[in-house]
Amino acid sequence: MKWLVRALLAVMIFGGVALGGVALIPAETIARLATERLSSSLEREVRITGAVRPSFYPMIGISAEGLEIANPDWAADQGPMLRAEALNVGVALIPLFSGEVRISEAAIDRPDIVLLRAADGHANWEFGTATTNTPRSNSALPQIGLAQAKITDGRIRFEDARTGQSFAAEAVNMTLSASAMNAPLTGDVSAFINGAALSGTLSLDTLADAMAGRETRIDTSLSWAGGSLSYRGALTLTPFALAGDLNADITDLTPVVTAAGAGAVTLPAGFGRDRIALSGPIAITPEGVVQITDASLALDETTITLSAELTQGAERPLITGRIVSGRVDLSALTQSGAPEGRGAGGNAAGGWPRDEIDLSGLFAVDANLDLTLAELDLGMMKLSDIALQTRLDAGRLQADLARAVAYGGTIAGQTVINARGNGSVASTMTIRAVQLQPLMRDFADYERLSGTGNVTLNLLASGRSVAAWMNSLEGNVALDFGQGAIEGLDLAGMIRNLDSSYRGQGARTVYDSITATLAITGGVARNDDLRLDAGWGGVTGAGAIDIGGQSVDYRVIPAVQTSSDGSNIAVPVIVRGPWANLSFAPDLEYLARQRLELEREQLEEAAQARIDAERERLEQEARERLNIPAEGDARDAIENQLRNEVEGALRGLLGGN
Repeated sequence: MKWLVRALLAVMIFGGVALGGVALIPAETIARLATERLSSSLEREVRITGAVRPSFYPMIGISAEGLEIANPDWAADQGPMLRAEALNVGVALIPLFSGEVRISEAAIDRPDIVLLRAADGHANWEFGTATTNTPRSNSALPQIGLAQAKITDGRIRFEDARTGQSFAAEAVNMTLSASAMNAPLTGDVSAFINGAALSGTLSLDTLADAMAGRETRIDTSLSWAGGSLSYRGALTLTPFALAGDLNADITDLTPVVTAAGAGAVTLPAGFGRDRIALSGPIAITPEGVVQITDASLALDETTITLSAELTQGAERPLITGRIVSGRVDLSALTQSGAPEGRGAGGNAAGGWPRDEIDLSGLFAVDANLDLTLAELDLGMMKLSDIALQTRLDAGRLQADLARAVAYGGTIAGQTVINARGNGSVASTMTIRAVQLQPLMRDFADYERLSGTGNVTLNLLASGRSVAAWMNSLEGNVALDFGQGAIEGLDLAGMIRNLDSSYRGQGARTVYDSITATLAITGGVARNDDLRLDAGWGGVTGAGAIDIGGQSVDYRVIPAVQTSSDGSNIAVPVIVRGPWANLSFAPDLEYLARQRLELEREQLEEAAQARIDAERERLEQEARERLNIPAEGDARDAIENQLRNEVEGALRGLLGGN
C-alpha cells in the first residue's frame, strides 16, 4: 500500500539523517530528532517508547525499543495506527564519506497496524503532503539507497465503516530493497489474511516516480495454495491507476475469497469449479473502474472471450460487458438436479432431490451481460447459435433468449431465477418446429416418437430445491405436433386384432397430428383435450399428472375405424400409479357407462319404434271408420271430418237447416 511505502521511506530517510552523526550525538538525541522529523513529515505524533542504543559494527546504526505512530484525531480512540516492538536501522559507513546514505537494513519487528476507513470516506493511512517535500529540502542527501527493509511477524487489522468489510492479517513478513530513489524497487511479502496463506512479489522500475505520483512500470504477483495472479504494466499511485496485462490460473478460489472477507463460494461445474484461467489486458481508472478488453477466460473446459467493466455500486459490484464463446458445457448443472437414481431426464421412486440449492452467489455482484455462444450443452438439451442477454440485480437473474437453434427448430423466451425471499424460478418459452425424436431422447430417454412439434409454456415455481419447485409448479403448456409416428407400436393393429403383442408391418403408428393443453396448479398438470388424429382413427385422453408426486392418473381412449361407415372400436385404458411403476388396465367403469348409454339408446329406439307402430295402427283404424282413402293424409282427413261433424251438431242444436 502507498501509506506503507511512504512510512517505510520516511523511517529510512530520517534514520539515515540521524545515523550520519551517530558517532558524535547521543542515541537519545538522535531518536528525538528522528521522531520529530517523522512527526512533521507524517503530520502525526511519532514516539519511541523504549531504550535507544547505537551500534558501530559491522555497520553504523541505531536500535530503538518500541515505536508508535498515532492515528488521526477522528480515530484516536482506536489507539496508535502503528505500534512496533523494535526499530533497527543500519547505514553503510564508507558511502557516508561521499555524502551518500546507503541504508543496509531497516527492520520493524512485530508491528501491530490498524487501518481504518470512516463512514465519511476518510482513511487513517492518508498522511499530509510533507512526506514528499522533506527529502527534497535536504540537499545533503543527494542519494538514498536501501539494501533491505523488513517487516517481521506483523499484524494488520482493516475495518471499513462504509461497507462493513473487515479483515485481519497475521504473520505478515515483508522485504523491500532499492539501491536508490531513482532505481528499481523489489520486494516480497507473505501473510495469513483471515486465516488464508498468501504470498506475493513486487518490482517497480522507479521508486521515486511512484512516490511522486508519476507513472512507473510494475511487475507483481500473488500466489496461494491453489492459484496464482500476476500483473505487468503501468502503475500510478496518486491517483491509483493501472494499465497492463493480467494473468490468473486458479484451481482453488477459497483462499482468495476468504482473504477478501467474503463467505465461501462453491462454483458449479462448468463455471470454474475446477479451474479458472484469465489472461488479457486490464485497466483500473483513477475513478476505480476495472476494465477488461477481449480477454481470454477459461472456466473448467469452457473458453470464452470477455470484454467487461466492473464498477462499485451502492451495495455490490456491477459487471457490464459482452461474452463470446464457442462451446459451453453446463451439463453438470442439470445432472446434479436430476431425480435420484436416474440421469437428467429420468425419474425414481425416491422422488425429487430435496437438497437445498445455494442461490447466495446471485447476491455477490450485479451484472448486465450480452452472450453470444456457438453451442451450449445443458446436459438434457443442446443449443446452438445463441443470442442471450442476462441481467442480475440484487439476487434476481433474468435471462432473455432472443434466439437459439435446437433439434432443427428454434427456441425463444425468458427465464428468471430469483434468490430473494424464499426463491423462485419462472420460464416463458416458445419452441417451434423441433424434431421430437432427439428432443424426447435427451429429455426423457424416449426415442419412439418422431416428427416435428411446437411447444409453448409459461411456468412458475418457488422454493430452494428441485422437490420444492416441482411441488409448487404453476402455469400452462400447449403441445401442437405435426405429422409423425410412434415407432415400435402398431396401435391400430393391436385393437383390430385384440392382441397387445401385435406388431404389424413396420411396427409403427402413424398419425396426422397431436394436440393437447395442460393447466398446472400446485405441481399437478391436468388435461382434458388430448387428441391424436390419424387415418386409422385416433386417440383422445384426459386426466392428471402429479409432477411433484411423480404419479399419473390418466385415461387414454384409442378408437379404430372398422368399416367404411365410420363405426369404430374404442378401448379405454387407465394409466395410473407412480412414474417408476405405472399400471395399465382397461377402464371397466368407463366401459360399463358406455354399455349403459348404448342400452339406453337402444331402449329408446325400441320404445320409439313401438310408439310409431301404435300410432300407425290407430291412424289406420281411423281411416277405416271414417272411410278415408289410404293414400290421403290421415291427420288432415280426420280434422276435416271432425270439423264437419261438429258443424252439423251445432246446426241441429241451434235449429238450422
